[in-house]
Amino acid sequence: MSAKARWLYAGMRITDISDPDRPREIGHFLPPLPGEAAPEINDLYVDANKLIYLTDRRNGGIYIVEYTGD
Repeated sequence: MSAKARWLYAGMRITDISDPDRPREIGHFLPPLPGEAAPEINDLYVDANKLIYLTDRRNGGIYIVEYTGD
């Protein structure tokens, strides 16, 4: 499977692009919203263990998530 991650105001979305004519979302992460401020996920890093590190520049903090799909 070929997948791409995209991020920013919608949190993180993982899209399967193995069929470029029919991309489909296969995972997502939206951090808890403190108040009304939407998160601004600016940096994303995937390590060798497939843990995903995300930073939120608006609300501060780092999130560590694991994709447990396919």
